Amino acid sequence: MRRVIPLRHSRKGTSTLEFALMLPLVMLFFIGIIQYSFFFFMDQSLQTFVTYAARSAVIEAQAAAQTGASAPFSSSPSQVTNLGTLLQVTPALDPNQLTLNISEQADYPGKGITTITVTGTYPWKLPLPPSGGTLSQTTTMSFAS
Repeated sequence: MRRVIPLRHSRKGTSTLEFALMLPLVMLFFIGIIQYSFFFFMDQSLQTFVTYAARSAVIEAQAAAQTGASAPFSSSPSQVTNLGTLLQVTPALDPNQLTLNISEQADYPGKGITTITVTGTYPWKLPLPPSGGTLSQTTTMSFAS
């Protein structure tokens, strides 16, 4: 006759049970890493776009100062002079959702030093909650006109 092993001493299926208990935690960890990485990617893309937009605004302002005209700054991303080049640098950003605020200030009147500040905001949403919000980046550049 065959001897019956009590269930409380059986170790069959222990690995499967441990795997089943740990898999959701490991998946949650990896999904968190992916979402966090996507957030930083979007934030860095916005920073790059704002920096290039500020550089473009400075170049336009210097050219306008040399000709004696006023620089035509635009807060609409679609009207930035080098938008095609900027969007090639940051293809992840949708220009329809991007908001730019470009301001010019004469820091030292009479000395010819001008500061241009560009602030960009961009809404972001990730597939899994909790996610979403608004990214904001600011770049300030000064130049002698």
